[in-house]
Amino acid sequence: MEHQSNTWKLIFSMPVSKLQFYWSKCLWLVTGTLLSGIVLMAGFYQAGVILGASDSLNWMRLFSYTAYPYLGSFALMGVQLWLSMVVKNQSVSIIAGGAGALAGLYFIQVPGWPQYTPWAIPYQLNFARDNIINDFASISQSPHLEWHWVGISALMGLLLFLLGSVHFARKETE
Repeated sequence: MEHQSNTWKLIFSMPVSKLQFYWSKCLWLVTGTLLSGIVLMAGFYQAGVILGASDSLNWMRLFSYTAYPYLGSFALMGVQLWLSMVVKNQSVSIIAGGAGALAGLYFIQVPGWPQYTPWAIPYQLNFARDNIINDFASISQSPHLEWHWVGISALMGLLLFLLGSVHFARKETE
C-alpha cells in the first residue's frame, strides 16, 4: 500500500524507525492471520452446531483444519512480508505467492530441500498421509499432528522476519 500511494517519505518523517515500522507490520500480519484462523474455527463450529453435528465434534480435527495450518505458516508470512515491503511492484509478491503455492504442492512430494521451502511447509501439515480423509468413518478419528514442521516454520519465519527487517532498514526510500 505504501508503494502504491508513495507515502514512504511521509511515514519516515515521523519518529518511527524502519525497524519499528517493519516489526509493526509483522505484528499486524501475525495477529490478523491468527484472528482469521480463530474466526474460521468458530465458523466451522457454528456450522456443525447448526447442522446438528455438535455431539460428534472432534476438536483435534477442527484444530488441525483451522489453527494448525496457521502455526505452520510463519515461514511463508516471512517471505511474503519481505517481498511486499522491499519490492515496489506488488505483482512480484503476488506472483511469488501464487507460484509458490502451486509449487508447494509438488515440493512436498520431492525428497530433499524442496520439502523445506516456505511454500511447502503448510502443505506438509495438512497433507500428511494420516490426515487425509478417505471415508466418513475417519472423520471422527483424531488427526496425526506433526509438530516438527511447526518448529521448522517458526524458526525459518523468525529468521526471515529478521533478515527482512534488516534488509528493509538498510534500503533507501524513494
